[in-house]
Amino acid sequence: MDDARRQLKKWLEMNFYRVAREPNYKNIPPRIICERFLEDEIGKTILDYKFFCFHGHVQFVQVDFDRFENHTRNMYDRNWALCPFTFLYPNNPIKLKKPENFETMIEVAEALAGEIPFVRVDLYNVASMILFGEMSFTPESGFGTFKPVEWDYRLGTYLQLPKYEKPKVEQRQ
Repeated sequence: MDDARRQLKKWLEMNFYRVAREPNYKNIPPRIICERFLEDEIGKTILDYKFFCFHGHVQFVQVDFDRFENHTRNMYDRNWALCPFTFLYPNNPIKLKKPENFETMIEVAEALAGEIPFVRVDLYNVASMILFGEMSFTPESGFGTFKPVEWDYRLGTYLQLPKYEKPKVEQRQ
């Protein structure tokens, strides 16, 4: 308990604006939120699906593996094809199967992203149940690098795309 108290105190004293100049954290008082620990059926850390949304449209999905041991990361396009670049961490050689409810996850991410020019929407998929993680406007505090480096520029061009318009759904009268 003493170790947990010290760690919580340390987190409450941390200001991410001062650490990495992330302006969205500048005036937010730190708080601790306790939530249920999520794990898969064999007790391992679950996969975190991070949807890179530009103007409300999912372009890429990041999946992290073994975040607390041997961190690797795969980037997929919205059709679940492995992307030709890495983002800060090397690829994992595992051939990850696309989640059964992947299209629904895309719909949820796009609904949450709305018209924001860029936001990363993090979702979990536990026993085919989609759970919300967080929304991030500055993944890796804005310091994560893409390899090959040309992808830094290429992804930046998605911010300049015309606003994505979702199909209109007719309203019943």
